[in-house]
Amino acid sequence: MTDYDFQQLGVRVAGQVATVELLWPDGRSRDKQAGHHELATCLARVRGDDDIRVLVLKGAVDGTFYAPFVGGEHSAEPSRFKKGVMSDPEHIYRALQETQQIMDSIVRMEKPVIAMVNGNALGLGASLAFACDFIVADERAYITDIHIANHHFVPSANRSTGIVPGDGGTVFWPAQMSLVKAKEYLMTGRPVTARELADLNAITKAVPASELQATVDGYIEELLARPAWALGWTKLAINKRLRSDLELTLDTSAALEALSMRVRDDYPGPKGTQTL
Repeated sequence: MTDYDFQQLGVRVAGQVATVELLWPDGRSRDKQAGHHELATCLARVRGDDDIRVLVLKGAVDGTFYAPFVGGEHSAEPSRFKKGVMSDPEHIYRALQETQQIMDSIVRMEKPVIAMVNGNALGLGASLAFACDFIVADERAYITDIHIANHHFVPSANRSTGIVPGDGGTVFWPAQMSLVKAKEYLMTGRPVTARELADLNAITKAVPASELQATVDGYIEELLARPAWALGWTKLAINKRLRSDLELTLDTSAALEALSMRVRDDYPGPKGTQTL
């Protein structure tokens, strides 16, 4: 039997379905880096577990799917963040590697992955959701990239956070909608709800919170009734371009994110906002 005992994740296996709950919702209450490492490990194990046919990702607490750094290091203490992890090459490399492993595992996994977005999915949370095959969300939840600006969710933050989306956003947002719409959301940081994204056909379905579990269960039942190999190979074919885009773009955007963190902290104010 595959070991799914983790400290930063809650994993439940029921029949042929694994549900992974993200237990570090706000970047403060849990060890975020340990959570990233465990998620990368967990996804690799699920992929290799022949007893699992469908994977569900959800937030452990209704109201938050995954919302990193809201009130955490990026907004409240940028200088401490820069002097700490951003001055550590080992940390930068490990964070990049684990982000690549997480996104690559979801995209390459030969079984359906459902994002059950039971609350706000911000930054990396939005990328995690968009990487999945089915995105079923509470219609009131925000699915928003907060790298450029997070003042909508952190009132005390600077209006322009000034970070390049380096966790897959530059790949997954354009994959789910038109390029011009992806640019609008990524380059303004404007909050967008699941209902708006459903109207754009950018997610599978947006439903009232009371209907979320039943809707996800309906998709699970439907998928389990389909041939496993046919599902896996169909996903393999559909995601081939997405895999190529990840390989082409993710390391570059991650490097630019690290650079933009340093530039933002070294040149605040007018210098930090002037054009190149």
